[in-house]
Amino acid sequence: MSKSKIQKIFHDNGKKYNEVVKVLRVNLLAEKIKNNVSKTIIELCYESGFNSRTNADIQFKQVKNLTIKEYKNKLKNKAE
Repeated sequence: MSKSKIQKIFHDNGKKYNEVVKVLRVNLLAEKIKNNVSKTIIELCYESGFNSRTNADIQFKQVKNLTIKEYKNKLKNKAE
């Protein structure tokens, strides 16, 4: 199925393809941050489909209302 056909299906259901992909990537990154203490944030960003840490930071803030660093610190404080 072509990308344009997928985008049309999302549009017909009141969603934007790019927004859905962004939320999925951010949620994947959040899970990876939670479960992978040995890897760097940049490694996790690339594994989650982001091309840069900056882009990941911007999208993470838009979806989670937290920066990646704030999210990581929140998890750290919860564990203590």
